[in-house]
Amino acid sequence: MQDKVSQALPAMMAKQEAMLQEQIAIAERHPGLRACLTDQVIFLAGGSRTMPMKGVMTNLTVEQADAVVAQLRG
Repeated sequence: MQDKVSQALPAMMAKQEAMLQEQIAIAERHPGLRACLTDQVIFLAGGSRTMPMKGVMTNLTVEQADAVVAQLRG
């Protein structure tokens, strides 16, 4: 059991690191993109449009974030 855990751990950490790097890239590219966890919506700072957070925030890619921002600006 210990061997399986020690083998899976590096893969899990690599996946987590990749997700973190993607989140950093999104934050750098779209610094005005915000989320309200209470209301479960995402929005642009200073904007008036919102989108439901469900389904959008799980493993969001830079390309998906671009589409979300375009929709919120449109």
